[in-house]
Amino acid sequence: MPSLKSASARPACSIPQPPNTVFSILETMLWTSRDGYYLLDEHLERLRDSAEYFDFEFDRARVLNELADFSDAMESRHHRVRLLLDRDGTIRFEQAKLPDIPDSSCQRIALAADPVDIDNPFLYHKTTNRSAYEQALACAGPCDDVLLWNTSGDITETTIANVIVRIGDALYTPPISCGLLAGTYRDRMLRDGQISERKIHVDELTGADEIILVNSVRGEYRAEIVKSSLPRRREDHRMRTVR
Repeated sequence: MPSLKSASARPACSIPQPPNTVFSILETMLWTSRDGYYLLDEHLERLRDSAEYFDFEFDRARVLNELADFSDAMESRHHRVRLLLDRDGTIRFEQAKLPDIPDSSCQRIALAADPVDIDNPFLYHKTTNRSAYEQALACAGPCDDVLLWNTSGDITETTIANVIVRIGDALYTPPISCGLLAGTYRDRMLRDGQISERKIHVDELTGADEIILVNSVRGEYRAEIVKSSLPRRREDHRMRTVR
């Protein structure tokens, strides 16, 4: 399996995907009639990196042509577009209309019942193999989304968004090495100097001044943790660091 191009962005994983796993590489993008595909270059760069990592066929020019053709058929002003790339280079699209005014309600997020395995390569690449996220959702109580964490007790991401935590006057997001997807919106905020990377332990959530979720389709939106999902005490066995 090819090594990842940028170790700082997407660390190499020691456990490869099972040889019989069938999946597609996925990019989810915002398309608007005014601006076209939002963060298109960033999405295509990530798609290329994942295709190289998993040994998928990828032709950037072909993808761009098919994206242009697909957008010609979209009628409303805002769409969510899913681009799916198969191993043989086959490209498929799915789309859904979005409201002109995005939902600004605060999302209730629950802490996942179990930690993610940072050696799982599918945490670092956006694909249709979402078993880690589906399991977290299935085990959660009533909530809008689930906040994942690793065996060191550090938070990683939710099932559909990167996480930013305000502590005092600073905005922090977990580093990729904690076990999460390098989101395109997150990367843009890092490049612009709006946020910094830092490990954030689950214990810090109760004292956080604000929790913000981000992705390239929805942008930035507020979240609050479901208090009952947090560990009751520091020595909770689920939060212990695995040595």
